[in-house]
Amino acid sequence: MNKIWSEIGFVAHPTMESFFTVPDRIVNVGEEICPSFFTKIDDLHVIEEVFIEHILDFIVISGRAEDAGIPTELQLVLEGDWGGVTYVTVPVRLIGANASIKNISKLLKLLDAFDNGESEGTSWYTEDVARVTGEIYVLERFHTNWNDPSPESGGCHYCTGGVHRREDARVLGITAVITQLLDFNNPQKIDPGELFT
Repeated sequence: MNKIWSEIGFVAHPTMESFFTVPDRIVNVGEEICPSFFTKIDDLHVIEEVFIEHILDFIVISGRAEDAGIPTELQLVLEGDWGGVTYVTVPVRLIGANASIKNISKLLKLLDAFDNGESEGTSWYTEDVARVTGEIYVLERFHTNWNDPSPESGGCHYCTGGVHRREDARVLGITAVITQLLDFNNPQKIDPGELFT
């Protein structure tokens, strides 16, 4: 179970696998926004595990996180393909003090050029999200060849000239480039205000 879910008050249901009881404060706010997420069983509101992050995000987006007691944090999002693909999301609190708008733009251009062979339709922004994992997300094809079709299949849009781009990603060290440009190893962290100056 996610540690932050338990801090918020979700508790694994004792008899129903993959279901959690929901704290009343989240039920009260959540039912106003999207009541279909909850089920009432034996006087307890429960939710399937797969929907917990969705309801938390809906509450944050609606501006009701404080009412529901949901902690939030600022997240940096790097996108390509005119918003059709998210390359990286990272909590701003993890970005080092030496990262800059120039570094973020350089990283985004590199990721998009690698993924699409162009650098159009990119954007980066910050948004408040429910602090449910605190993890960095990197688009899977930048770091693994999981479920990667063979070059002979001909159906892999990430396969150019018989070379799998995911293999290239590991060779080029895309995750190391992300770490370097966002200065993750620096114990001093960026002031979120610096991302907008």
